[in-house]
Amino acid sequence: MTKETHPDKMEWRALYKAAATFKALAPWRWMREHHLFCVVDPEGRDTGYCGVTGADGEHTSLIVNLGTEGLSSYLTTLELGDVVDPLEFLFMQRCLMASYEDRDLLNKEDRDVIKGLGLSFRGRGAWPLFRSYRPGFAPWHLTSSEARFLRVALEQAVDVAERVENDPGLIDLVKHRTLLFRVPAREGDDIAWRDEQRPVPKVGQPPLPRPKLEVERARRQLEGAKSLDSVWEVDMFPIPQATHERKGDRPYFPRLALWVDRGTGLVVGHSMFGPVDSPDLSMATLRVIERLGVPRTIMVQRPEVAALLEPLAELAGIELKPVEWLDGIEGARRSMLSGFR
Repeated sequence: MTKETHPDKMEWRALYKAAATFKALAPWRWMREHHLFCVVDPEGRDTGYCGVTGADGEHTSLIVNLGTEGLSSYLTTLELGDVVDPLEFLFMQRCLMASYEDRDLLNKEDRDVIKGLGLSFRGRGAWPLFRSYRPGFAPWHLTSSEARFLRVALEQAVDVAERVENDPGLIDLVKHRTLLFRVPAREGDDIAWRDEQRPVPKVGQPPLPRPKLEVERARRQLEGAKSLDSVWEVDMFPIPQATHERKGDRPYFPRLALWVDRGTGLVVGHSMFGPVDSPDLSMATLRVIERLGVPRTIMVQRPEVAALLEPLAELAGIELKPVEWLDGIEGARRSMLSGFR
């Protein structure tokens, strides 16, 4: 794995310059969040699906959604709006963001970079803030490669926005049924950019996890477990307290799994998971089963949780029942999360 490095002074200076040019243009005056265009990373790392925010005067920014995963989460948030829980939103986002904030939203590292460059900003919503978002992790400072791509995206956003002001049809999805891509081509030491209208990529829900169950081990753990005429609710959700394994690591939001007896409303099990793609929910459920017994039914409301539990449910003969709402889980969730406020 390539070691992530911090931007150097030259990269920071170029990024702040691009951010200043973008802010001076203020394209949120004529562009909306659904006016998407794309920038291909000259270094070949990713494609950025870019959206401009701030038409409501509240939060001005350029959001560079990375790949189809980032595009999918962005479109989901546009569709659902305020319905999306802020913490669940952080578990979806994969993007880079340049926003313009009040000074008190910057931390010491941000202010030190600005001071080191000899820059100064004044007023509300005037301070550039650059952040990287990855699913499951806290917003974090940019790596060197992220800073370079965000700078390129800001520069290309200025090019696109200037033309869109005079020709709104340039990024009209209804008119073209395509997205405008800004595509780089290296010419010696320089990069030339051209427009391409490309089909809108197919996006959807991310693929469900395909867990591997240690069948023999699971069988041994199920031996002797009594059968229960009970229904459990099982769910997993992020908690609003970022943590990290080692000092200096990027903080992440742990996910809490709960097992609730639907009949009594009591929490019969809980487990914490880090930022892994497929937490071992089956083995955690087996530990609850060893202690209490095998339930008749497990109710779930998230497809991801159903996929994680499916191999165990088949092996143990447990009915796995998808539902739209889990009363017991929601009550326990509210009670537990109130302690983090």
